[in-house]
Amino acid sequence: MSGPRAGQFNFSKGILSKELWGRHDIAPYSAGVREAKNVLILKYGGLTKRPGSRLVYEVRDGAKRIIPFEGAYEASYAMLLGQGNMRLAALGGMVLEQALTVEAATNANPVVITASFHGLSDGDEVFFRDVAGMIELNGRVLTVTVIDDDHFSVAVDGRQFGVFTGDAGGIIRTEAPEPPAPPPVVPDPVAPPPDPDVGGVGDGGLGGGLYCVAADTMILMADGTEKSARRVVVGELVRTRHAVTLEWGDYRVVAAARVKRAVWSAEIDGRVIRASKGHRLWIDGAWRKIETLGARDGVDEVVRISIAGAQTYVSNGVLSHNLKPEAP
Repeated sequence: MSGPRAGQFNFSKGILSKELWGRHDIAPYSAGVREAKNVLILKYGGLTKRPGSRLVYEVRDGAKRIIPFEGAYEASYAMLLGQGNMRLAALGGMVLEQALTVEAATNANPVVITASFHGLSDGDEVFFRDVAGMIELNGRVLTVTVIDDDHFSVAVDGRQFGVFTGDAGGIIRTEAPEPPAPPPVVPDPVAPPPDPDVGGVGDGGLGGGLYCVAADTMILMADGTEKSARRVVVGELVRTRHAVTLEWGDYRVVAAARVKRAVWSAEIDGRVIRASKGHRLWIDGAWRKIETLGARDGVDEVVRISIAGAQTYVSNGVLSHNLKPEAP
């Protein structure tokens, strides 16, 4: 049975030889590490990852960013992000498309490569490996500069390179590859529907274009209580009468917005109603504007309340209409 183990944070003695692996009685044992791969030992005992030892890919655009990404267990990538493009690196190299066989390469400036049905375009990048003879190409990412049928040039001077003798990797295509799928068609944006004709949007000035009640007006809720208009929120139910049938029911609040407006005041059945001048009230069997029932009473906060279905709400005991009137 093994004994307890304690965490160790000091590796200043470096890698211990095998002869010291069991010498827990000496000081170096508590300041060393049995095995350390791809790390550097820092001056004060910590460890850090060593820098890379070979060039994988040259980032030519200074605006690009390299971001680590782990898609699944043991499937890690480095994402090289640019403006409208992305390349992936993994396992010490770049993630490539289908590998093609280099059938010929010239000792010229630039080097001309032969690869049947390569499908490349000017400005593309190619990575070389397993090339025999002209080994100077291996491990390099080069830019395609000129396309001539099955031949293309790469931006490198090959006059001092070895003579190409073959390519041990890739395939030789016998026909052109399938073209890439076209990008998805993005439909034109659909114009938003017009705002519902509720609450009223008048001249927008303090003259009273909105059809709203003052914020301190008491609104009848579905549970029989009253709540001030400024506290009414979307989604709540109010108890009111349908604007057409005048039947009672519970209806949902779909809008409740506050704004400053000029208000008019009128006393109806012993209770004072204050609202913007175009606001309509059900009085003696007809909808009447509050400006015809009272007088201007300064500027105050009003609440634009919209009720789905009923288009009304009970305010200070009086039925209010939340629709913008079609006629003066």
